Amino acid sequence: MGNSDEIKVGQSVVAIGNALGEFQNTVSVGVVAGLNRTINIPGQNGQRGETIAGAIQTDAAINPGNSGGPLLNLKGEVIGINTAIVVGSQNIGFAIPVNKARRDLNSINSAGKISYPYLGVRYVLVNEDIQKEQNLTVSYGALILKGTGSQDP
Repeated sequence: MGNSDEIKVGQSVVAIGNALGEFQNTVSVGVVAGLNRTINIPGQNGQRGETIAGAIQTDAAINPGNSGGPLLNLKGEVIGINTAIVVGSQNIGFAIPVNKARRDLNSINSAGKISYPYLGVRYVLVNEDIQKEQNLTVSYGALILKGTGSQDP
């Protein structure tokens, strides 16, 4: 395992995966195009999507089916886990840094689940409807609410 805290923009990387779910052990090369990216992955059938913060951006070809494959440095060390692409673009892919994955694995091993701090708040993105409904002065940003979901601790 490598250390994803040592990654530099412009560094050469290798992505390995199962391209399109059909072509096992597909290898592509590229560079680290950006660090600490936040990406929003839309949900399906109107479900809330997922946000991934701190992602590694690469131009190495990551195709559907490659998710879960390693992103390697030129020493052959895993520095990330290939996770997402920008649909409709060419060679804009993202990987979860291996150090974050390592923390999550340690949490699973010790607690049986991934543990995150709980602040007791939630938010909604403000649009014109929320602005009117909540009598806000602006139609952008985030509205912080008390965390009252059924799954809250």
